[in-house]
Amino acid sequence: MNASETIRLVVDGRIFGLQSHGGISRNFNSMLAAMIRTNRVDLTLVLPPGTTCPDSLSEHSAKLHTPTAKNWRPGRVFKALNEWRSRHVEKVFWGGFDRGIFHSSFYSTHQGLQISQVLTFQDAIYERFTEFFHNAQDQRHIKDRQRCVKAATAIIFPSKDSRRECAAFYNIEDKLQQVIPHALDPCFLNRPSQAAVVEFRGKFSGGTPFLLHSGGRYLHKNFDRLLDAYAQWDGCGRYRLLSVGGGPWTPTERSKIEALGLTDRVVAVSRLPELDLVAAYYAADAFVFPSLCEGFGFPLLEAMAAGLPVAAANAGSLPEVGRDVPVYFDPRNVEEITQALGSLEQQIPDRSRWERGRALAASRTWEDVADEVIDFYEQIL
Repeated sequence: MNASETIRLVVDGRIFGLQSHGGISRNFNSMLAAMIRTNRVDLTLVLPPGTTCPDSLSEHSAKLHTPTAKNWRPGRVFKALNEWRSRHVEKVFWGGFDRGIFHSSFYSTHQGLQISQVLTFQDAIYERFTEFFHNAQDQRHIKDRQRCVKAATAIIFPSKDSRRECAAFYNIEDKLQQVIPHALDPCFLNRPSQAAVVEFRGKFSGGTPFLLHSGGRYLHKNFDRLLDAYAQWDGCGRYRLLSVGGGPWTPTERSKIEALGLTDRVVAVSRLPELDLVAAYYAADAFVFPSLCEGFGFPLLEAMAAGLPVAAANAGSLPEVGRDVPVYFDPRNVEEITQALGSLEQQIPDRSRWERGRALAASRTWEDVADEVIDFYEQIL
């Protein structure tokens, strides 16, 4: 295609109906907003019924909602017919897009699509850790992933590691492929006021120093081993452990915390508004990220943006994202995690190292990402 032509971009806004604060929804929100600013794409956002368009995209994109066929009743009599009508409506709707690119926001493909399909393959957590995913919802998601990879014309990966992982589980040799790392929301580079930092520390850690853990605590996030390591670390009495964004303690976590004698030392903060999350990073003394697998790892980049001393798992994409800045450890080895915490405490005064991390986090913008993705679209077309 002529590089000066505007690309018609159709995005399934499924992710905006599934999560409002997660890394993937923030990724697509930031990337699409940056794409709009380039004036190189004409965006149509197709939202599931009942899903609201993000404010940053609302004024500068065409918005459609996926149509639904009204079911005939009683459902038990007309089940087969209703299913056929639903498939037919979907096929006709998606077949109406006759040019441009379809980009799936979260492992979706649709009957009737005739245009090139692009998938962002975030990670292979479901394929790598099958023992963690057993319920019906997980199994549906796994099938969605398989269908989406098969249907994709091209695949974008946020890291070299996510591409290696995808290739280990799927035949993608016939797909166009590109590694395009994510960028950081600029808000994490803006140091909050000292009053906001002091207020956060007083509210959530009682004014005492603390290690920060950010993000979910799903099984592959490996928080269980972090608790074991923290409990046997001799700095446990000097630093609290604060986990933000993963919801309240589960009954299993609460039992373990009590058994380890950590009830007064660890704190869960279910969810924080964006400004408070930024304050959490700047109020912390250090950051620890023990995940077994990450396709990218936004919390690591956010912590480095705040100039925080960081200890991270030597796993997945984390060494690729953090490079030589973090103190690394084997996430399956509790003793190594404990040693890394000790090493991290010793290196907290090494400001030059953590300033390097801050510079690394600031070195890439969403405008960079948008340009690279659009260049990739042009290759596809």
